[in-house]
Amino acid sequence: MKPGLRAGIEHEKRFVVPESKLVPALYPESPEFSEMPRVLVTGFLVGLLEWACIEALKPRTRLRFEVQAHDGVELISRGTHERCVIDSVRFDAKIKMKLAA
Repeated sequence: MKPGLRAGIEHEKRFVVPESKLVPALYPESPEFSEMPRVLVTGFLVGLLEWACIEALKPRTRLRFEVQAHDGVELISRGTHERCVIDSVRFDAKIKMKLAA
């Protein structure tokens, strides 16, 4: 492990949500989606939490994160995100094998 790796590392990511990341914009051709609340799409929320973890992890390796998101009024999401080092050559080979199957 690299120096500086310790329990309790904190990182804050601020992101202003654009219209393109709101539920009604997910499938604009769908009248059902256009009627839904103008809130952040769940998948984008998960990606945003992972992005924050990636930024915190840059100088480190093999970490487990307890993450949460707040919309300025209340807690809207909480979970766990785990990062690990992979052998990219082996990983890519496995993907190619799956695609060929």
